[in-house]
Amino acid sequence: MNYLEGRGLERQRSRTTFDSQVSCAVVKCGYLWKTSHHLGERPPKADTFVLTKSSLDQFRNQHREKLKGSLPLAAIETVEKLPEDYRSLKITGPFKHPLVLQASGKEDCQEWIKAIENGIQQWRLDSDASSPTLQKNLKDELDGFQSCLNAVPKMKMLYPSLFRPAGDGVLFSAGNELHHEFPMIKYARGGRSIPHERVFKLDNDNLHIMWKKRGRAHSFTFTNTVCLDRVIEVRCGQQTKNFVKFPYTEVESQSFSLMFEKQQGDIFCYSVHENGVNCVSLDLICDSPKAFEKWTSAMREVIYSRDQRVNRHKFDGVDPVVLWLKRHWSVMSSRHSKGISVDQALSFAHRCCSSGAKRKLIRNYVKDVLEAQCGIAQHNENLLWNSFLMLFNSLNEQPRLHNIFCKYAKEHPNLGMTPAEFAEFLNREQEESLSLAACARLMSVHDKFHMMYKQKCAGDNPESYRLSKSFLSYHGFLSYLRSQDNSAVNPEHNTVYQEMDQPLTDYFINSSHNTYLTGRQLKGKSSLEAYVRALLQGCRCVELDCWDGPDEPVITHGLTLTSKIRFRDVVQVIREYAFEASEFPLILSLENHCNELQQAIMADIFVTELGDMLATNNLSDELGIHTLPSPKDLMGKIFLKGKIKVKKKHKISTAIWPGVNVNPIGFSPRLKKTSKVLMSSQSEAVLARTASSHSFQPRLRSVTTTTIDDKGSTNEELYNVVPLEDAMGKLIVYCRAVHYKKNEISGDCCEMYSFNDGVAQDSISGHPRDILSLANKHIVRTYPKGSRVDSSNYNPQTMWNAGIQMVAINFQKPDSGMHLNQGKFRKNGGCGYILKPDSLRNREKSNYHPMIKESPKNGKSCYFTIEVLSGQYLHVDEDSQLPIRVDVETVGVPEDCAILSTEPTMDKLNPQFENTKQLFKIIMPELCLVYFKVHLLNRNKSRLLSQNVISLDSLRPGIHYIRLRSPTGVKIPHSGLFVRIKLQEFEPSSCKVKGTSRERLLTF
Repeated sequence: MNYLEGRGLERQRSRTTFDSQVSCAVVKCGYLWKTSHHLGERPPKADTFVLTKSSLDQFRNQHREKLKGSLPLAAIETVEKLPEDYRSLKITGPFKHPLVLQASGKEDCQEWIKAIENGIQQWRLDSDASSPTLQKNLKDELDGFQSCLNAVPKMKMLYPSLFRPAGDGVLFSAGNELHHEFPMIKYARGGRSIPHERVFKLDNDNLHIMWKKRGRAHSFTFTNTVCLDRVIEVRCGQQTKNFVKFPYTEVESQSFSLMFEKQQGDIFCYSVHENGVNCVSLDLICDSPKAFEKWTSAMREVIYSRDQRVNRHKFDGVDPVVLWLKRHWSVMSSRHSKGISVDQALSFAHRCCSSGAKRKLIRNYVKDVLEAQCGIAQHNENLLWNSFLMLFNSLNEQPRLHNIFCKYAKEHPNLGMTPAEFAEFLNREQEESLSLAACARLMSVHDKFHMMYKQKCAGDNPESYRLSKSFLSYHGFLSYLRSQDNSAVNPEHNTVYQEMDQPLTDYFINSSHNTYLTGRQLKGKSSLEAYVRALLQGCRCVELDCWDGPDEPVITHGLTLTSKIRFRDVVQVIREYAFEASEFPLILSLENHCNELQQAIMADIFVTELGDMLATNNLSDELGIHTLPSPKDLMGKIFLKGKIKVKKKHKISTAIWPGVNVNPIGFSPRLKKTSKVLMSSQSEAVLARTASSHSFQPRLRSVTTTTIDDKGSTNEELYNVVPLEDAMGKLIVYCRAVHYKKNEISGDCCEMYSFNDGVAQDSISGHPRDILSLANKHIVRTYPKGSRVDSSNYNPQTMWNAGIQMVAINFQKPDSGMHLNQGKFRKNGGCGYILKPDSLRNREKSNYHPMIKESPKNGKSCYFTIEVLSGQYLHVDEDSQLPIRVDVETVGVPEDCAILSTEPTMDKLNPQFENTKQLFKIIMPELCLVYFKVHLLNRNKSRLLSQNVISLDSLRPGIHYIRLRSPTGVKIPHSGLFVRIKLQEFEPSSCKVKGTSRERLLTF
């Protein structure tokens, strides 16, 4: 006896008759029992299934108007009978779990399989043929339904749950059980109070971790949630500061911490924080080992699926705005299973429309929209998800995009675009060529969240609604534009696509300066977390400032008020996180101030802690080559960069000068020092101990000296960097730091040079070809000069233009320099290594130099045209009465630097920009970055609200949605700019730039 018979359910034969409302387009109709992929957890459920010429639709029981889901025939890959059950058929497609349906008998099952196979075959023939007859027939069928397009629907529809994109349910194996409530001990942020008990769960859509106090009187709120997309790391055990302050060692095996990106204040407020780490922890203790295993495994699955770009839920990879709205709706509806109240929707709408509009006007507008489009007239009615989505689609109209949509939706603009019209849009605007079948699949994916909008257009006629499913609606069109399928960035550039077998000197390397600091240079805090964050951001060169400690070396900013961390702890953290974000080699830049004994301890720590990760043999010698090895050769390896002690034949000892000290100079660029000097009374004793009888007799009383560089210098210049002794020197195999002398450049590829940004800038301006040739044969590193005590950054683009590989940036300071560095190294899969353009590598064939004013001989120049069409959710402060302005800046060689600015506007919800089209002539597109910025204007000052930086050669032509980030680099899911991009190459022979030279626009 099967499960259904055991429950006393009576089997029903498939119906062969059709309702009067269903036309002859229906191929087959009947009852099928849908089996859950959680075998044994839920009984099969009987529903009405209708097979049409384009889809397999699922309705709730006998009520045809209650559509539960729609599976397009284009998405079905195979349909077959289950060998273990003669009544069941299995449908597979681009979804994780197959769809298992049980018919009433063997014959009925075979009929369904044959009908579905015939439908798929016919659909493919029709789509591939793209015959004009098909379009004409479709037009004839639709002509009779134009009168009911604007009718108000009488029922509300659920969003389709039958068809889900690939990867849906990845979290289900570990995450479904987390939808129940789990009691845990939670630590307060920052250790402000003792730990307390809370109840935790995942929301039903696997979007949030939520918590509340125990008891029915308490509910989940948005302030007590963490978005799963923000989770960076799962740390088992008690490793964070909260656990150190309140340790519970007896339950350490049940403790874990979720490290996630810091929320920038309120959900609508993104402000700059001096601490650039942008990471906080959620510290928890489970009540049982079983609960601990469930939570940690599910959270690791979240991180893995995101890193591998696997969809974790049905909203992944679709429209970020739909996902953002769904997050808010799921939290607001957590207390009521029937949706959210009108008051909740009004409150949320008022926060979204914070552009100076009065609350009463917003309230009236929302009520009109709810009544006209959602059929909600009573204040006490609840909004379901589709009604909530329709409301905010109405609030966020985009007139300029609607005009573009209507330009291509010619035949039936109220219903939308046909596959042929959508293909035309892709071909003409996006410069993409897709088959009609591929277009239909895209339309199906991006329209599935807007079924209620289609039903509203169809009115009371179900046939009109059925036919509308073959069209791409306007809101589906907007969802497509905002989705990853229409990403402004070339998808290939999100992977490691460049050659990784060239010498290290041929790559730009993502580098950090004073990595251990989380704030300012003089009073900042040193933290292990700063190393973790830098490594997880793809940094491939971190700095260790080593000083003598009580027993072992410490990492700190010497002779300042910064705190200290143990050298051994830093190396252990580096070992754990070195290859989390990238498998390519990691460079440890050592600034050594330790004595010989502690250097020996450092060497022992490196060898014992890093083990096989540490590169101790020079592959260049082993391979018999005269260049540095490639990143591919050194994958999974860590090597050191430092200054090795050079033994000299004659050496003067300072021990013969009693009372004479080398005083370190402070950080002030104009600070002077007065040192003790020898008096006449001291000179005789000194002369008696000198080795030579020809010593002079000093007579000076005092002497005043200035700093090494009046412009300021860093620790490595102001303080004597102690060369590494033999124990450590043997570990320096690739990057031996040497002093730069123009006429004494060695041919040894393992020697490298370092300059502060002031010296480097002067060298590039005065001798651009010399610095370019130096960086072609040796690794060159630049770093911020010592006068930057606020940890501000210089313009890294100037250094990249000169081919400098290691442009060290203060990762703790989220300023323009950091924005450019983040944007540049997102390319090539974020691996931290970017291959230099051919013009910088092949010096024999190129006439390129950093100050070039025309395209190099072997370069590829282009025209870059950009038009800012509109924006979306660009506001940050409630009731802000200040205007905003959008800037688009090209940053590259000096000749390529230019800016496009829109007119200021008060509309921050969905501003429309006119006359913003501009043509840029770019002579070095491979070096050029495009810097998108949104400013809040206040008289003569401006404040950066959001930004994004994208490499010009990563941009795709067409109409795209530029997702914005906060000034600290955190993604703002609902905020972005719609732009139109056009790229066109031109011949170098005709690319001489005429007119006035453009000035460098960035201020550092």
